[in-house]
Amino acid sequence: MEQDVKEFIYSVDDYSFSISNLGCAVTSIIVPDKNGKYENIVLSVPNLIKNPENVKNGAYFGLTIGRYANRISNSSFSVDKKKFFLKPNENNNLLHSGDNGLAYRLFSVKKAPNGFDCSINLAEKDDGFPGDFNLNVKFSFLISNFNKLKICLFRINYNYTCTEKCPVNITNHSYFNLTGNYSKDITSHIVQMNSSKVFTTDEENLPKKLIDVKKTKFDFLNGKEIGHIPYDNTYIVNKKGLLNKGFTRCCSVFEPESGRLMAVYSDMPAFHFYNSPELSNIGLYNNYSGFCIETGYIPNSINNKFIQKINGNTIIEPNKLYSSSTYFVFYI
Repeated sequence: MEQDVKEFIYSVDDYSFSISNLGCAVTSIIVPDKNGKYENIVLSVPNLIKNPENVKNGAYFGLTIGRYANRISNSSFSVDKKKFFLKPNENNNLLHSGDNGLAYRLFSVKKAPNGFDCSINLAEKDDGFPGDFNLNVKFSFLISNFNKLKICLFRINYNYTCTEKCPVNITNHSYFNLTGNYSKDITSHIVQMNSSKVFTTDEENLPKKLIDVKKTKFDFLNGKEIGHIPYDNTYIVNKKGLLNKGFTRCCSVFEPESGRLMAVYSDMPAFHFYNSPELSNIGLYNNYSGFCIETGYIPNSINNKFIQKINGNTIIEPNKLYSSSTYFVFYI
C-alpha cells in the first residue's frame, strides 16, 4: 500500500488544505490567526505517507467514515427482514464500520474546481453491507470577503448510490484545534451549539435517552468553554432551514487567544461532539488536543425505531442518488 498512498494539496493565497487518498482523510487546513500567522488547525496521522499502517491507530484522524459512521449495536442490522452480521470492533458493537470500512481504503483522487473529487466503489463482499456502494466526496475551498471580513469556506460534499437497500451514514472525523498549537489543549475553546436536545449514552456509548440540554452539562446553547468534562454525544440540530436543502448552523467554536472562529453548517439532522478526553492512549497527542464535530445521522438508528422517528430512515433505495454537505467556515 505504501507506494500508493499520496497527499494532495490545494492552496489559495496563503490558505490551503490537504487530503490523502488513504481513507479520503483531511490532513491539514491552514488558516490565519488574528496576527496573520497561518497554522494547521487539524490533527493528522504522523508520517501517514511513509507509514500508512499508522492510520489504524483507533482515533480516525480526518478520515471519511462509512458506510455507517459511529456505532451499530451487536454489529448487526436487518433490511427487509434479511439479517446482516458484521465483525465487531468495539465490545460487541461495530464502530465506524470496522476494519473493512471506508476509513482504511484507497480512494481515486482527481483535481476539481476549488479542490478535489474523490471516489470509491465498495462491493458487498468488501465490507459486508448489502449491495455495491459508490461514493464521491468533493472537497472544496473558497475564500471571500464579506463586509471587510475575510472568510474561508471548506466544503465537504457526499454523493452516493447503492445497488441494494442499505443503511448509510457518511461523515468526516477531523479533529480541530483552533490554537494551531497541539501542545495546547482545546478546553478553553468556547462552543455555542444550535441544539436543545442531546442523547445520553449507555456503558457501551450507544444512544440511551434523549434529554433537554438545559440545566445539564450538555448545555452549550449560550456558549461556554469546553472544559475538562468528557463528551462523546450526539446532538440534535434545531432545524430552521438556511441556504438550500435545509442547511442549518450546527455550532460555532471560538478560540480567544488566536481569534479564530469556526462555524459548522450541515443539511443533516444531528452532529456528534467528541472532545478527545482519552486521546493520549494512542501515544500521538495529549488528552483534549482536539475536538470533533461529526455531522450525520444519530448512531444506531438502523436498530432503534425511536431514533428513526427523529432521524428519518437511513436506508437508501437501490440505484437512487443521495447527497449531503457540510460547510466549515473559518474567520477572525
